[in-house]
Amino acid sequence: MGPAGRRLALLAAGVATLAVVACTNGGGAQATSPPAQSGCASVSDLVVYPYTDDAEFTGYVLARAWHVWFSAFGPVRSGKAAIADYTAGRPTKVVIHRDPELKQTVELVGTECSTETPLHFCYQQDNCGLVGQSFTADQLARLGNDRVSIAPIAGGGDYTGYMLFPRTGSYLLSVRSGATTLGSVTLAVSR
Repeated sequence: MGPAGRRLALLAAGVATLAVVACTNGGGAQATSPPAQSGCASVSDLVVYPYTDDAEFTGYVLARAWHVWFSAFGPVRSGKAAIADYTAGRPTKVVIHRDPELKQTVELVGTECSTETPLHFCYQQDNCGLVGQSFTADQLARLGNDRVSIAPIAGGGDYTGYMLFPRTGSYLLSVRSGATTLGSVTLAVSR
């Protein structure tokens, strides 16, 4: 190999070393990021509900995270997971539906994508006494609970309650078993 070939090989080795260093430094931070980092990239597509256990949902599209489905998008047949009925300062009704294949108790958690703060919920608690009231964004970020326990029941079933979106934006909902994320969906909230 002549001098020009050695310089080219040395240059290629230098570029490869820089690429490895850059990937190790940047990639390490991304690999250890929570699911909210990677899951908030774009609003999820709605998915046709394939089961026949609930005539209200069969054939319609819902947002899906593993065996947990979310209905708050209006009577649509396709599209993105954009909340249909959001009013600033008010709890937002979102039906959580368990499909018949849910065989273990799981936990639902949410994150506001822009701030990485937990989303709060009001399910199974007499709706937290929040219906018909208005709140500040700070109040919505503190009221209710930061997780919902979802247990399986024969034939699926619904949880009716509210998600407390403090403001417009994107929100990541994740279904977890312990520290393992089983599925997630990104919702858009706008006026």
